[in-house]
Amino acid sequence: MANSKNKKGVSKITIYKIVDDFPAEKALKDYKKPTNGSGNLDGWHYQIFIRSKPNIPPAWKPLIDEIVDENEIPKNTYASLVILFSKDEMSFALTAGYGYANVREYGVADFGIDIACKALDPNQLNHLYQKVPTGNVFGLNRTLRGKYIPTNDPMNQRSVLKALKGKTINEELGASLEGRKSLAISGKKDFHDVIAVLDKIVELEKSNKITVQIKGLDEVEKDISKKLDEVLIKKINEGKFDDVLFGYDDDLIFNNCENLKLGREETLYAIDDIEKVMKAAKRLKPNNTAFIKVVGCDDQNQEIFDRRLIDLIEGELDFENDKYFRIDKKWYKTNARYKKQIENDFKAIEKIESSYFKPWQKKNGDFVSEDVFLSANIDANKILAHTQKISHIELADIIDKNEHYFVHVKKGRGAFLRNLFAQGYVAGSLFNGDEEFKKAAKDKFGIDIDKKFTIVFAIFPEDEKNIDSIFTLFAKVDLLERYESLKNIGFNVKYCLISNS
Repeated sequence: MANSKNKKGVSKITIYKIVDDFPAEKALKDYKKPTNGSGNLDGWHYQIFIRSKPNIPPAWKPLIDEIVDENEIPKNTYASLVILFSKDEMSFALTAGYGYANVREYGVADFGIDIACKALDPNQLNHLYQKVPTGNVFGLNRTLRGKYIPTNDPMNQRSVLKALKGKTINEELGASLEGRKSLAISGKKDFHDVIAVLDKIVELEKSNKITVQIKGLDEVEKDISKKLDEVLIKKINEGKFDDVLFGYDDDLIFNNCENLKLGREETLYAIDDIEKVMKAAKRLKPNNTAFIKVVGCDDQNQEIFDRRLIDLIEGELDFENDKYFRIDKKWYKTNARYKKQIENDFKAIEKIESSYFKPWQKKNGDFVSEDVFLSANIDANKILAHTQKISHIELADIIDKNEHYFVHVKKGRGAFLRNLFAQGYVAGSLFNGDEEFKKAAKDKFGIDIDKKFTIVFAIFPEDEKNIDSIFTLFAKVDLLERYESLKNIGFNVKYCLISNS
């Protein structure tokens, strides 16, 4: 395969392996076949499909909508390409533009990862994307330098391999590749080169030789998976599955999706506002909530996918005295060693006594709001930072100038703690890595920015006393990821359980 800089072709291709019963007419109903858009080459039958969506307003249109005449605002055109390849009962799809949104639902799971594990140089990995049971977490997109032995990394033991990127051992495949559900291959290629790549992929699929071995959570058998799905569906329909988040098994979608629509309604919900989405789903389809249609939209309200609610659900489930994680529509069983490791790591995080705070008070029989609680815990040394944002980011809810604490407070437990941990991480990483943000913090709060600060996650679990109910296993894994990431950038990390009496 030629690699000349002057060669005609594209610098990157994305390929999915397609399921046997791929409904091309349904999935590609808005596409057209160009003249000479099908044929045969080197034993492969190909069909080319092209779609364009003209006259799409730009994302910045609302900013000047009321000032500039409609006719003077330009329109965009989205062009998409899908090429279907078939040979000996095997089917693949090459996608470009938004073509992936119409194909990936029918892609074979982990196809790209399986090829990457058989094709990459283990000493030339660039990125290793992993997913812990709490979703996409900062710190897991890691640039790998030097010789890396994945089996020696404890992170791999409590993660699911989501994508693998690096240089190939055999450059006939390409210069580098990234494996996800899809396989993205870099290195200039024309149509004939794509055919050669497909032949190489078929060869790799038949091979049992693994070049990169990464050990993570073990997927459960199909019969157990079916039973777990049945329990999950029942819990969702009954409104009892609250330790939940939405997962997307393709970052192309996750990075482009801004809002969700449910059923036939046009109401838009932010993708991270899980509580509102779940309540709306229950209201719209009370008897079969798990299967309500969810449509994902980009920042220009273009629909980029539609799924059943259950296909987006991730969480943990207790079943027959064992605990299971659901990640990317798959179930993983947590073994005793896994849970012991998480518990031991969690116990290593320092806990502050609840007496650090005044109790979370009640008024007229109900717990007061977070704002009221924070105001009651301010003194000469503790600054209320909750309402004083820097570039739309809260540095903390409370800043303790004596102890050098950045305190983040949340009422809730389990799934609801994820936003708390994310808030602490985002604020901490900006304080540590953005000099303008750090200077603004010094000017606004009068703190000594040269001191080593501690991030404190303060949690009020209301009447819950059981630590394992407050910190579900999902929540513990999430906290540990934030803990390790914050420690790596120079913070201490502690947590505190706020009492109600």
